[in-house]
Amino acid sequence: MIMNFWKTKIIMLGYFESVVDDMQNYILQNKHRNFWILGIKYIT
Repeated sequence: MIMNFWKTKIIMLGYFESVVDDMQNYILQNKHRNFWILGIKYIT
């Protein structure tokens, strides 16, 4: 019972961390894209 509890905790933590990683990657990609769009607008 206790082992299962810890297993689910670890699985939930891993899931949460992967979600946070995905969010960070998404935000970074968006920032990058916006940066490029701004750069292109500035150049042209």
